[in-house]
Amino acid sequence: SKKRLYLALSLLCIALLLSCGGAKKKTEAVKITQNPPFSVSKAFFQKWGGGVQSSGSGINLQITFNALPKTITIKKIYFKGMVAEAIVLSLPQTTYTAHYRNQRRPDIIMDNDPIKEAVNTPTTRFPFMLEENEAVVSYVKEGDLYYAKVLNIAEKPMIAYPEQKKD
Repeated sequence: SKKRLYLALSLLCIALLLSCGGAKKKTEAVKITQNPPFSVSKAFFQKWGGGVQSSGSGINLQITFNALPKTITIKKIYFKGMVAEAIVLSLPQTTYTAHYRNQRRPDIIMDNDPIKEAVNTPTTRFPFMLEENEAVVSYVKEGDLYYAKVLNIAEKPMIAYPEQKKD
């Protein structure tokens, strides 16, 4: 009977270990193109802040490409743990910008009642490990989505917007 108890406990432990291993999230690695079909001539970012706390703060990023083939469409730019849509600044579509607004962290509800905790929004993981002066550009070429890293992004002095007086 002791053998049966050990066998049952062993099987229970194995089952628990296997179920824990299966609960791990599969993280699909996003592959970065080593030789993208374009090159960057200039890239910089600039932090900004409003005159009052409620006006917020953020970062503007600008990337200028040397020549961008017509078959390429720039989609998003990943930078400092944030992602933003790429916006065309100049034609023929060689300079793009992305605007990142620093978000206030929402209050997290911690409660014994899982229904009350269910209102918390889960954080999404940033898909890239980047240095402080690196970004990743997503682009579409012939219907397929690709990613390319932008290196050596310069930082310009911060823009401090003054508080606006109400008339």
